[in-house]
Amino acid sequence: MAKSRSKARPKSFSFEIDKKRLIEFSKMSIVARLNWLEEANRFISSVGGRSLRKRWNLLRSGKI
Repeated sequence: MAKSRSKARPKSFSFEIDKKRLIEFSKMSIVARLNWLEEANRFISSVGGRSLRKRWNLLRSGKI
């Protein structure tokens, strides 16, 4: 029998970043960091589109 939504555990997402990668990122210029962020955002948008972002927002808000 399936669990009801009200009793289900909240969903979450997490990941770990290697300390070496964080150090490399911290050494980048602010402009390079912003360019990296914009490129990552364009990639995510092109792969997932609006429906994926909508699900992420629902997950972040705790609604799913």
